[in-house]
Amino acid sequence: MERSNVASLWIGKRLSFLDLLCLKSFDEIGQRVTLFSYEPIENLPSYVTQADARSVYDPERILLQRVGNGLVRRSPALHSDIFRIHLLNKTDFIWADTDAYALKPLTTKNGYLFGRVGSNILNGVLALPKDSHALNKLLEFSATENEFPPWWDQQTRLRHQEKNLPIQPEFFPWGTYGPRALQYFLGATGEETHASRSDVLYPVKARHKEILLTRSDIEIPKRALSIHLYSTNLKAMIRRNFGGKIPEGCFLHQLCEKQGIDPLEAPL
Repeated sequence: MERSNVASLWIGKRLSFLDLLCLKSFDEIGQRVTLFSYEPIENLPSYVTQADARSVYDPERILLQRVGNGLVRRSPALHSDIFRIHLLNKTDFIWADTDAYALKPLTTKNGYLFGRVGSNILNGVLALPKDSHALNKLLEFSATENEFPPWWDQQTRLRHQEKNLPIQPEFFPWGTYGPRALQYFLGATGEETHASRSDVLYPVKARHKEILLTRSDIEIPKRALSIHLYSTNLKAMIRRNFGGKIPEGCFLHQLCEKQGIDPLEAPL
């Protein structure tokens, strides 16, 4: 079954201008986003449909990252990684992070949509058919307790134990239940061959994200469906290097003007 409707998850009470910008980009191309949440969103725009996240995934608590640097620690990205697996299994939505800026409508081919950057497979935009073996493996892995990730070698397991860390999702490295698990199970089942080229979903690489703030003109390939904005790191860069405001005239500023988004109305 092909998918053509888009959904995402928001954990928190307010959206920043970066999130509003990306959500508006989908509305601009005629692909309204359904945004799941566990609580009301104070500044939910009219161009977004809100839905109850508990209808998809209802654990006892929001899963927050407990290890890693300042940007990663306490991040709900872990919860989001697991949520999207359940979303693909229970609904007909395509998953898109709230920092995916749409250029063209997202649709699947044979039920699949995900992108590769170099040797890595990312999950910022993701769709798998419900009968996908990789999706079933991801669901099994996300429900497993007190076990190490299956791709960890003995040395990695010993290092974890030497740190006296619990064998629980919150204490595994960032991306364990996201890109890392996705890539492992897609590779194990042979479904990695469905990956799109990097310039389809990630025309701006993570290591080049600063150009969104320092350049006014960025060449985007015609085949690109979306631009990933890497909001966690980009927000930190905006705060650290630009005093919390995006430089006037930069590529990101131009996107905000195009979509009618005022960064001052929804600060970081």
